[in-house]
Amino acid sequence: MKPFLRLSRSMLLTGCFLLIAIGSVSGNNIDSLRTVYAQGDDSAKFEALSGIVNYYRNVDIDSAKFYLKKLYGLSTKNNFYRLGHAEMLDGTIYYLQNKYDSAEVLYNAALKTFSKAKNAKGISSCLNNLGILYQEQGDYKKASEYLFRNLRIVDSLGDKDRMSHAYVNIGLLLYWQGQLEEALKYYNLSLILKKEIKDKRGEALLYNNIGATYYYLEKYDSVLYNFKQALAIYQELNDLRGQAMPYFNIGEVYFEKKQDYKSALYHYKKSYDIQLAIGDINGQAASLSKMGACYSALKNYNEAIRMQQQALQMLREINTPTQISAVLKDLSFTYEKIGDYNNALKCHKEHIIIKDSLASITNIQQVAKLKEEYETDKKDQEISRLNTEKALQDLKLESHIKDIRSRNALLIVAAIFMVIITFAGYSLLKLYRQSKKLNDVLTIKNSIIEQKNSQLSVMYDSVKKISEIKELFLSNVANDLKTPLDVISSFSNLILRSQIDDIQRYYLEQVKYSSDNLLSMLNNLITYAKFNAGILKIEKLPFTINNIVRFLQSSYEHKATEKNIAFKVECKIGHDKIIISDQIRIIQICSILIDIAIQNSFSGDSVECYFFIEKNDTLQVTVIYNGYGISEDVLSTSISDLNTSVLSEQSDINLEIKIANQLAELFGGTLNIDSHKNEGTTFYVNIPIEIKTSTDSIATELNKSDVRTKFHNILIANENLEEIAIILNVLNAHDQNIIFDYADSGKKAKLLLQKNSYDIVFIDVLMHTAENQRFPNFIKTKLSSENTPKLIIGTVNNTNIEKDISTEYGGFDDYLFSPFDPQKLISFYENLKTDSKIEESIETTNDKPLLQTVFSDNNDTEIQKTLDFFNNELNAHLLKLKLAINEESKQETKKVLSLIKNNLYNIDDIELNKSIKKLDKAIVKNDRIRINSEYENLQNRCNALYIRLKQLSDGSF
Repeated sequence: MKPFLRLSRSMLLTGCFLLIAIGSVSGNNIDSLRTVYAQGDDSAKFEALSGIVNYYRNVDIDSAKFYLKKLYGLSTKNNFYRLGHAEMLDGTIYYLQNKYDSAEVLYNAALKTFSKAKNAKGISSCLNNLGILYQEQGDYKKASEYLFRNLRIVDSLGDKDRMSHAYVNIGLLLYWQGQLEEALKYYNLSLILKKEIKDKRGEALLYNNIGATYYYLEKYDSVLYNFKQALAIYQELNDLRGQAMPYFNIGEVYFEKKQDYKSALYHYKKSYDIQLAIGDINGQAASLSKMGACYSALKNYNEAIRMQQQALQMLREINTPTQISAVLKDLSFTYEKIGDYNNALKCHKEHIIIKDSLASITNIQQVAKLKEEYETDKKDQEISRLNTEKALQDLKLESHIKDIRSRNALLIVAAIFMVIITFAGYSLLKLYRQSKKLNDVLTIKNSIIEQKNSQLSVMYDSVKKISEIKELFLSNVANDLKTPLDVISSFSNLILRSQIDDIQRYYLEQVKYSSDNLLSMLNNLITYAKFNAGILKIEKLPFTINNIVRFLQSSYEHKATEKNIAFKVECKIGHDKIIISDQIRIIQICSILIDIAIQNSFSGDSVECYFFIEKNDTLQVTVIYNGYGISEDVLSTSISDLNTSVLSEQSDINLEIKIANQLAELFGGTLNIDSHKNEGTTFYVNIPIEIKTSTDSIATELNKSDVRTKFHNILIANENLEEIAIILNVLNAHDQNIIFDYADSGKKAKLLLQKNSYDIVFIDVLMHTAENQRFPNFIKTKLSSENTPKLIIGTVNNTNIEKDISTEYGGFDDYLFSPFDPQKLISFYENLKTDSKIEESIETTNDKPLLQTVFSDNNDTEIQKTLDFFNNELNAHLLKLKLAINEESKQETKKVLSLIKNNLYNIDDIELNKSIKKLDKAIVKNDRIRINSEYENLQNRCNALYIRLKQLSDGSF
């Protein structure tokens, strides 16, 4: 009698990675899965819960169901993968509880869910599990249908793991139908794949099944080997469910082959205990049936019948025909032994009926048909591969024939080989000679190329030098021509202001117009030369937009009026903000665009220029006129391309726009044109800027009282722009808290003086107002007290008038001779600052404690000496001290401070002495922040003392 060995099947739990029979989660990993579930995101929680359920379904079904509910909570109807996965797990738990109807419903639901999602792996899992379920219920027709459908899918996916599971389950199906050799074929295919993917649990499963199959083929050595292999792996993995199968099967060997019923009973009992622990009713029934057979063999028939009837009752409850048939057969033998032939016959008949129904020819033919269909499909898929193999075989056969022929003609081949070697040697020698000849030719050509390169290098240097000479020549010529043109324009203005007739006025206006145009062109050529030389840079200074507005309004108001053009300049947003940028270059861009606008406008048209400060970091300039349009194509070629372009009536406009565009790009900004023929043009200029704040950083760092930063307004009036630039750059380098205006004509200077209030005015001594009035007289007689400058400096660039400067050109506070002395320029500005601070000290005297100023020596001579130092030398020495501090000359700084201290020894003032001592300590420590701060304190104290001494000398106290 052949035993009823237990076999294992491979059931996929999900469409991805978990296996029910293999138990992919170990107890060592359950804590880490709980940690992931507690801390991870939704995806991580879902995968962790799947692993937890997979673990508990082998250990504790109730715990598995508890976590499964949470898994459903993370599954939504729109997420087909998660929902199908949860349904699959739920069905598997019911399967393990032998509740096959519920498992079937859930597997079919999961199949529909995965089909909606078109998830091939999920569909494969459902087909596999349904096939196993129908096989368990004895419906081999449906089982084979689903299993072979699954095999086709995994074959197309190329997934070795899934393919190995499919082979196992098909082999098991063939096993139950008695096709043992075919079953072994599929088991061995699966075993190969399991070893490739290193699936130890899968290997154990297959060793168990292969051992059971060899048992029925009566190859008992192979049986024991495979069972032991399976048990060893399951014990290594600590898999209780897996160990139950080898224990059961080893018990079968002891029972059938060795008739060692006690050993068999021991192994059956071990299997039963494991199945009872994991809740496997099917396995419990099988173990009880075989334990009954052992008790029967040991002649303990009552115990045998009790266990076999208990097993039969359990199997009828879960409806497993195959196992019922086997138990009925064993129970029939037991009844026969005790002489109860009626019950024996009854059990035997029921056994035969069930067996015949399970092993019907129809089922066998159906499996054979499905297998044939699968094999046919597989062969169709491998047609190209077989054709390739056939071609390779033909080539191998042909190669074999050639080898035979070559052996038969070995001598001939050797001779041919020697001939080939000789020919190859001759050919190599010939090639070597040709190569050597070519190398010699190549060396000569390389030498020629090097000579040519040397000549080209010399030519390049010459061209570069010529280009540099050209740029220098162009720059020098432009600057040389600019001076006489300035003279022509200036004298034209003077003559036009005198009494002349209309014809003379017309001629002079033409001369002035031509000279102004030529001067504008020369300015553009100078800018062009600086572009090419790479020396055009941005000089950033603080100013307000109102400065530019005033300058442009005064510069173009008369010119627009002459053409009967309405001209308007206005700052729309940000007129009260002080910005840091290159005022001269911004004016140059605006002047170019306004010149173009006026040039292309007619009588009655309008030209408007607006300024906007956007987001405190961008200055937008918009110039609008309604004359004829200008094409935006002028921006599509570079400035250098204009040198070779054919001159057109707008070539000068093109050059001006290109220069304005390059200036805007120099700022890091843009120039855009919106132009329509006969409708007008709008220029948009966007320039990045910085906003000037009035916070004194040194005072802030030292955590002193607030220090108000005063901005001084300075006007530079000179027809020579280079002299304007010198004064502007020197003063800005010294102190950036200066706001500059400049005028290149007497008319502009007059307008600016009438509109604004300035601290210092640097004005050319030869410059006059439009009424031919000298500016010192104009300032004293025409300006209000609010608009009167605090300091009027006359600039002189003509050496012939230096001797008579005080008599012929009087009225100025002081004079500045060309070339301008930077130290004298700075002294003018520092004196202005000192006077301003004195005024502030007078205003705040009442708010401070009374000064405790006392001369330590009451000698009249010493007192007068101290007063003379205060009146005549102190400011100059303080300026020297400031310059020494700025130059970081420690020795000079200490020297000047010592001189000031020695001249102030006769003044007994605590605050003065403290300031000097603190400054001296800061100089020794080379603390730059403290040095600047203490210098300011010393200067303020000296100013206050000066006022106090002046009051004492006047008899105020």
